[in-house]
Amino acid sequence: MADNLDLGIALGGGGAKGLSHIPFLAALDDLGVRPAMISGCSIGAIVGGLYAAGLSARDLAEILESDGFVSGAKQGMNLFSWAADGLGLLGGFLNDTLPVKDFGGLKHPAMFVASDFWTREQVVMQEGDLVSAICASSALPGLMKPVERAGRVLIDGGCVNPLPFDLLTGKVAHVAAISVAGAKNAEDAALKPNRTNALFNAFQIMQNSILREKLKANRVDFLAEPGLTNIRVFEFNRADWIMESVSEDVDRFKYWIEAVVLQA
Repeated sequence: MADNLDLGIALGGGGAKGLSHIPFLAALDDLGVRPAMISGCSIGAIVGGLYAAGLSARDLAEILESDGFVSGAKQGMNLFSWAADGLGLLGGFLNDTLPVKDFGGLKHPAMFVASDFWTREQVVMQEGDLVSAICASSALPGLMKPVERAGRVLIDGGCVNPLPFDLLTGKVAHVAAISVAGAKNAEDAALKPNRTNALFNAFQIMQNSILREKLKANRVDFLAEPGLTNIRVFEFNRADWIMESVSEDVDRFKYWIEAVVLQA
């Protein structure tokens, strides 16, 4: 597998829907392409961080579909304690799983976004401790405890930049962005929101508004926005369906890589 200095890939936030990032990374593995840079937010930081640390897409699928990860995610959801004590369950999972714990050891350069709780600014993390950076990027308001890192109090990067493709602009020749915001509809009466679901979907509505405005002002070479309809934040038990449902988008991604990136 050879480095490709032309390609950067941005992985967006979206809870369990972010498992659909894995087939896109598998496409890169299949094509023998190593991205020059990865940016990520929330679940995109989790998947992107594991991949950047040297795990293959196949490794990721096995880890993130495992009973241990699914049950841990559900425990975090039920107890509102995914990051309630220090870096919590997510930090423990990352410490156990990441092959390296510092940005300097990554196989692919990466950067992850979080939001400064007090200044309301975007914080781009690309050096130092990797576990705290990923946890900060994933600290979903109302569910996960903010993360203290480098003297700042940080929460989920989706509050400011849910799909950080703009961080790659000017650093690589081609930028691919994978949005896993998904969609909601009211076809199933059981999906009428309770207070928790209303909170999470309100956050996703905000993220979609941010992304739509960003796309007006910033160029992206390839954008995938799979439907992923009515997938809730912690439905990791639907991993197979989530990953299979993006097959057409992945085919389009592979065609673009072969036709544009590899022919450049």
